[in-house]
Amino acid sequence: MIHLHHLFSLLVLVFFVVSCGNNPLDVDVSAIKSDVKFVHVDSIYYSSSSKDRIKFNKSFLKSFNELYRFTYEKGLKINTKVDSTFSNQVNQFYKDPYIKEVELELKKSFSDLSNEKNQIQDALKHLKYHFPKAKQPKHIVFFNALFSYNAIATNDDVGVGLEWYLGQSNKVIKKLPAQNVYEYMKQGMERKFMVRDIVFQWVYAHIQAPTDAKFAEDMISWGKLLYCIEAAMPTAEKAIIARYSPEKYKWAEENEKQIWSYFVDQKLLFKSDEMLKLGYFNEAPQTAGLPKESPDRLGQFIGWRMVRKYMGSHSDLSLDQLVKVPFAEIMQTYKID
Repeated sequence: MIHLHHLFSLLVLVFFVVSCGNNPLDVDVSAIKSDVKFVHVDSIYYSSSSKDRIKFNKSFLKSFNELYRFTYEKGLKINTKVDSTFSNQVNQFYKDPYIKEVELELKKSFSDLSNEKNQIQDALKHLKYHFPKAKQPKHIVFFNALFSYNAIATNDDVGVGLEWYLGQSNKVIKKLPAQNVYEYMKQGMERKFMVRDIVFQWVYAHIQAPTDAKFAEDMISWGKLLYCIEAAMPTAEKAIIARYSPEKYKWAEENEKQIWSYFVDQKLLFKSDEMLKLGYFNEAPQTAGLPKESPDRLGQFIGWRMVRKYMGSHSDLSLDQLVKVPFAEIMQTYKID
């Protein structure tokens, strides 16, 4: 006879096994180590003296030179030469009235980044699980990049422009000139996308870069990239992986058949025109040729759906093997239920 508490324990165990089994990407990474270091450059500089800024400048040039110089020299137009010139230019930067306002909002919103740091480490552990030989970033560096980028990966590091994640309703975001930062771009300036963007940039730079070929091949390569992000963040909402609002993701899901039919009817699959492809793979208010309410980048979305379908019937395939599978093989297995 099974006692009730034994029966309850058995049911909990069965539920746990079944739940875990529903998502093959939700793997155990507790034994995997992440050595990434986090550096909040903007916070350090904002609260430092001129003398200390010169010291930090020298240190940062050694630790993450390429990323640091790109952000300060290309993005902020600040000379990183190790002398008083750098300190004077940083002083001027922080004296600007708009920058002061941005800094105040950054301090309010990002005084605690522990949740993001934990998520980033977890994502990197998942990447290491699936790609044990792939490179891992040495540093995740937080900047005020003055909207020059949201996240960017170099050979060794990832930079994050925190101001990009203040939220579309924040007053400093509302003040951005519409001719430079379009409304659809402001709508994507949400904190919930930060970890996804960091993972995206690292995977794009070091694991699965999209091809520059015909439409169909590009579609599958983008799908592989998004699947890698999903593998790194297996418990994240699918809308986050796609970088859509919940409403936009729902529209894409519900209209998958119509989207695919449109691609086929327009004979897009074997076109290689770069300007044409921009309308289906790049950020925009919507996807070219589709209804106004459609999200952008639906070429990426369909590619991701294709890869997910393929992996659903090839569960024994590792991600390391997946990125090498020819695009035609994946396309041939694609069917919409």
